[in-house]
Amino acid sequence: MLKKELLQIHTASSLVIRVVFLFIELPSGRKLAYVKPRIGENKFGGESVTYEGVGTTKKWERLESYGPKFVENIIQGIARDIFSLCHENTKKL
Repeated sequence: MLKKELLQIHTASSLVIRVVFLFIELPSGRKLAYVKPRIGENKFGGESVTYEGVGTTKKWERLESYGPKFVENIIQGIARDIFSLCHENTKKL
């Protein structure tokens, strides 16, 4: 479970949080990385995960996320891995 004390290392299945990055490991072994994750308040007053990334202004800013968004990123990562594997196999034909 995610906690507010990010100085400790927490593991839950294949989710690891360290002070600087939140890593989600894909079945291929590749990792999705989120910079400086924190538990913060979202625009509706509830808790959400925030991290630093490039926003709509093309500058680094704190971005808000939630469970379904992480699932979407995981699915896109897996799809990329499958596409890459298929691409390599077609080169061999």
